[in-house]
Amino acid sequence: MRRWRGRGFFSKEIEQALSDGRIDLAVHSYKDLRTTLPPGLHLAAVPEWASRREVIVLRPDAAGLATLDILEKTDAYRVQETRGQFFKEALHQRFDFEKQEVRFAHCGSTFWFSLGCASAPASAEKINAPGIERYAVLFRKLIDWRIYLAPSGYEVGFLSLDHTADDLSAAAEVIGSALTEVFSESQR
Repeated sequence: MRRWRGRGFFSKEIEQALSDGRIDLAVHSYKDLRTTLPPGLHLAAVPEWASRREVIVLRPDAAGLATLDILEKTDAYRVQETRGQFFKEALHQRFDFEKQEVRFAHCGSTFWFSLGCASAPASAEKINAPGIERYAVLFRKLIDWRIYLAPSGYEVGFLSLDHTADDLSAAAEVIGSALTEVFSESQR
C-alpha cells in the first residue's frame, strides 16, 4: 500500500465521476475518504444505524436524496437480495467459477469477485496477488465493454434498483466472456 501513495487513493475515481456529473450518488467507506472532500462534493449522510465509517457523498443538486426517500418507503433490501441472487445464477450459467477458482459473493445490493481463491477470503490479507492481478485485467476488459466494476479487487460492486433482469443477464454474459478471456490468457 505504501507504494500507492496519494490523496484519495480509494475514492478518487468516484470523486471524479461525481464532479464530472457521470454519477449522482456514491456510497463509500468513511475510512477511505479524504479528510477534506474536493470542492463541490459534500458528505450528505452518515447513517446512525450503521458503523460511523460508512457515509454517502452526493453532489448538492443530485437526485440522491429523493432516491433515499424511495428506498425508505419500499422493500428495497428484499428486492436487491433477489436481484443479487439472480445475478449470481446468471454469472454461474456463463462461467465455470469452481474450475477457475473464482468466487462471487453478494449481500443485498453489494457483490464482490475474488479471483484465484479456492474459497471466499475472509479478510484482505487472504486475497492472493495473482488474483488481484487477474482482477485488474478483468476490470480493464470490462471497461472496454462499457461495464464498470470497482477498480480494485479489494472493493465491492453495487446493483441498482434500476437494473432489470435483462440488464443483469447482459452484464453476466459480458462478465462471463471477459472472465473466460482473463483465465485463458493467464494459462498461456
